[in-house]
Amino acid sequence: MVFIWGVTLERESFGLGLEDKTLVNTKWGRITVEEAAVKSRLERKHHQYLSKLGLALIGVGFLLQLVAVWLVCY
Repeated sequence: MVFIWGVTLERESFGLGLEDKTLVNTKWGRITVEEAAVKSRLERKHHQYLSKLGLALIGVGFLLQLVAVWLVCY
């Protein structure tokens, strides 16, 4: 989960010279720069949330393993 939903290294940037209503081709199709910026921000938030969730699940799994070993050994 961490590797699939990890925070992306790429950032969509549309340059300083483009106005909000300029049409651009993106992975979401042909949309305005303003729409693409909003979608990019939402996607980044989604990836950050899932990345943190995956890391938390790894921690929970580690703790459960420690508890299991502690119960078996003592």
